[in-house]
Amino acid sequence: MRRPVFAISAILTVALGIGANTALFGVIYSVLIRPLPFREPGKLVQIWEVHPALPQLQVTVPDFLDWRNQTHSFEQMAAYTLSAMNTGTLLGQGEPEIVHATMASSNLFPAMGIQPSAGRPFNEAEERTRQRVALLSENLWRRKFGADPAIAGRQIRLDSQSFRVIGVVPQQQAFPEWADLWIPLHA
Repeated sequence: MRRPVFAISAILTVALGIGANTALFGVIYSVLIRPLPFREPGKLVQIWEVHPALPQLQVTVPDFLDWRNQTHSFEQMAAYTLSAMNTGTLLGQGEPEIVHATMASSNLFPAMGIQPSAGRPFNEAEERTRQRVALLSENLWRRKFGADPAIAGRQIRLDSQSFRVIGVVPQQQAFPEWADLWIPLHA
């Protein structure tokens, strides 16, 4: 009471310290402590090839298929392509929009325990026969399709190709998280 300036500065210093610690803990928790939103995250690993000029090189589809067929070290192997490889323009849903697609093996979602919130994931037959099916991210589904609950079965146009939507991937489980669309991987 006798020194109000000192009291106010002490209170502000403590409040600032508590706020900074809370913010820092929130970041540390979300990056390092919080478990991944996938089934058995401790059993997931990511592998890639290395080259003297490139420390992390994506595996080619034929190499991936060989690894998957010949491996005895892993329960299963799944694959997806990088963002830069599969950008396209979504047409016919208002203004054309550049979207990021990833080609994924049919076992990616089951291996990670990802269950679409609507519809289903694509299967091995759709991958093997190169069917044009796609899963939408929840963000794209809400933004371009108005969260239409009857989206499964609808045709969408990506550049010059048409795809049948079979499901929607929930945002909290989207992998890779930058993807707007998932389509079957093929060689």
